Amino acid sequence: MTSDEVVKPRLGDIWKSCDPRINRHVMVIGDHGGEPGKVQIQSAYRVPETVGWQTSGPRTWADIRRFNGKRGGYSLVIRSMTS
Repeated sequence: MTSDEVVKPRLGDIWKSCDPRINRHVMVIGDHGGEPGKVQIQSAYRVPETVGWQTSGPRTWADIRRFNGKRGGYSLVIRSMTS
């Protein structure tokens, strides 16, 4: 992925914050739901015993332009197999 390329987030994708000051992962849990260009996200953490990811905390909306791999945005960690 180039720095100018925006990858459309899919349901179930895991993304990491590009802000070097924090270590935050989010999971895409919903589509725009009436708000074009936005997806619903929730904080996610890895569960080693199940080799999977769990979500916690409040659900929030994020603009899909933030999924670009740049500071202030998110970089893709795990691509969901759903389309």
